Order: sequence, then structure tokens, then C-alpha cells
Amino acid sequence: AFVSAIGYKWLARNLRCAVTGKRFELDEEFFPLDGLPYSSEGLEILKEQQRRAREEAAPRCGGCGGPVLPGEKYVEALGEVWHEEHFVDASTGEQLDGVFFEHEKLPYGPATYFAKFGVACDLCGETIVDEFVEVGGRSWHYPSCFQCAGTGLPLIEDGDGAAAAGGSAGGRCPVASSGGGWGAGTLFEWRGDPYRREAF
Repeated sequence: AFVSAIGYKWLARNLRCAVTGKRFELDEEFFPLDGLPYSSEGLEILKEQQRRAREEAAPRCGGCGGPVLPGEKYVEALGEVWHEEHFVDASTGEQLDGVFFEHEKLPYGPATYFAKFGVACDLCGETIVDEFVEVGGRSWHYPSCFQCAGTGLPLIEDGDGAAAAGGSAGGRCPVASSGGGWGAGTLFEWRGDPYRREAF
């Protein structure tokens, strides 16, 4: 006996579920999909196979190791893809909201990063988070804490390349007015302290 189904004529004994291989009875319901017949059990198995295939093909989360599936919120950072809720500070576990720093391939929020790995200013002792100058292995906030050890006034390179004094007085370091800039040998280090050559 022949059965017409899904635009084809089938021998009744050949009308089987495309997944389970179970033969359909003449009065049994089946579900057509992509030109093939499926039982309800076969459809569930097919859906599970497709779900597993999507998971296997999906990138793995850098936090949990699970798949990041289409439609899920995610973050791309540090060469990996992360579920949004798993992109957290490696030290505190708090979710990161965009600004982060990397240390040994792990993300840290700014406060945690600077507290754990930051460099303290040699003058004020505060963690340096912005511009700084390093001389003789010591670091200073720049320009606010970088001072000539001879005069005690902040050393700031002005637009002409000369070292100028900071502060509210607006004056120049008395010995810094000769110009020449940092690259001209006007600034040097002695015993770890920065000096204008003329102040030493």
C-alpha cells in the first residue's frame, strides 16, 4: 500500500520517523520538517541534537566555561567572550561595567587593580592612576608631585620644552627658566631624586 505524505508517495512500510526510524501506522500522526517525517519523539530528539550542536559551536565563556549562545548578553574582552554576568573583577567578584584593567590575563576594576598592582607616588604616597614620571626607580604623580629636589618646586615641562614650576603662584622654578627641555640634559637624577642641573 502507498501513502501520500509530504508531497511524495511512500510505501507504507517505508514511512518512518527520520530520527528514530520507527514506522508510522497508517492512522498515526507525524510532523513534516524539511521534506522528512518525524514522530513527536523524533522532533524532541532533533531539537536536543540541534541545541547541542549550537552549544558545541558557540564560543566558551571566559568566566564559567559554558557556551555563549546567540541572543545572550556578552562581553568581548581579553581575547575571550564572557557572559555579561560572568565578566567580574578577579579579586572581588563584582560585575565589571566596562572600565577594567588586565593583570596576568584576568580582569580587575580600577579600584582593585590600583590597590593591588598600582605604584605609590614617592611624594604623597597615594596610588598613581594617571600620568606619572619615573626617575631612578621611583615614581611621582605628574605634574603635581614631581618636584626639583634642589628647589622643592614642581617640575612641569611647558610647551617650549622647558621645566616650569607648578603651583598657584604660576612662577617658574628659579633654575628652570634656562629652557632646553628634558631631552637636552637639563634634568638629571642623583641618589634617586630629580634635579634641574642648575639646582644641584
